Amino acid sequence: MPMVTSSATHSYRYTDNGGMELFSGKGKLDVLERRVYPEDMMPTPERPT
Repeated sequence: MPMVTSSATHSYRYTDNGGMELFSGKGKLDVLERRVYPEDMMPTPERPT
């Protein structure tokens, strides 16, 4: 999946071949809904009992 970056006025995504392309706000929302964040893949710390 392409990585997404944005600025105050534009949104870009990194393509599979290493380039960057400008894309619309609608496309941005679709990609962000599917985005996986590193902290989501980390196990939750166990709480002391």
